[in-house]
Amino acid sequence: MKEIKFILHAFLLLLAFISVFICLKAVYSIKEPESKMGLTDRAKTEANIYSKGKLLFQSKCGACHVLGKNFTGPSLCGLESRGPWSERQSVYQWVKNPIEFMKKDQYTKQLKEDFGGIIMTAFPDLSKEDIDEIINYINSSCELPLPNIVVAN
Repeated sequence: MKEIKFILHAFLLLLAFISVFICLKAVYSIKEPESKMGLTDRAKTEANIYSKGKLLFQSKCGACHVLGKNFTGPSLCGLESRGPWSERQSVYQWVKNPIEFMKKDQYTKQLKEDFGGIIMTAFPDLSKEDIDEIINYINSSCELPLPNIVVAN
């Protein structure tokens, strides 16, 4: 009889250890690092690279611009293929002082007319690096498939 109690206790103790192991494994799998959750190294790198640009876009541009469609301002998808924006220096000048840039550029005068006389807000506080981050974010986001993309020409 003593041997059966010993075997029963050993079996219950083994069940307890297995239960604890299964619970700990479940908790650990919930907190697994991103690399084990199916994100590729490239996706993690892109997420880190474009997170600053995304935050800047949301705080500075998002009130007037929506990626993939015209809003208060034009869609910014493909912006570097339109007007003077293929030259990054022009983008820097425009973002920092749109009114001054518009005085010498017909394309931006037409944008003002097309969008009801609205002139873009100046952002003199943005550095060239900040503007580059925003453009990188825009370009990476516009590469993703978006429904009903309307690109202003």
